Amino acid sequence: WVFERNPDFPSALGGPARIVTGYQGADAVRQDGWVVVRNSHAHAWTEVWVEGLTMPVDMAQDPTNPSRFYIVQQRGQIRVIEDGVLLEQPFLESNPDNFTGPDSNWERGFLGIAFAPDYADSKHIYLNYTGTGGTTYISRFTADSASQANADSEVVILTIDQPWGNHNGGSLRFGPDNML
Repeated sequence: WVFERNPDFPSALGGPARIVTGYQGADAVRQDGWVVVRNSHAHAWTEVWVEGLTMPVDMAQDPTNPSRFYIVQQRGQIRVIEDGVLLEQPFLESNPDNFTGPDSNWERGFLGIAFAPDYADSKHIYLNYTGTGGTTYISRFTADSASQANADSEVVILTIDQPWGNHNGGSLRFGPDNML
């Protein structure tokens, strides 16, 4: 069986999303927009969606095109998947030596992305990343196109000094009030 989550139900990705999961031999029902599997003998499976990513830590769907996704790679790249194909050129890129290594517990780097609620007009994206000294940055960038952000457009919104190189978090989302 293949079930889809209700596309009108708010998602953890910041808006409606279609998440397809397969189940076999399950007694499954829909409940509050989710598929609930009621058979402990059910088998779930995953399928490879795309290959070629390195250390992906977050993703967001383009609010203007449901077949375009932006994948945050910890070592300093945001990659674009369009119509199931990983584009060669990164959407945004930084030197990976700025981020993560043995001295930072391998947990620093690009960590989270969110699209502005008015992205269709503003072309603003928000990125959570750690700088060379371990400071957390929340910055806004402007996209030049669907496949390229302007690295020089950075506006730092917030910085947070971090005492340790690990467990610095990074997920970004806009709430229903359109606040980051």
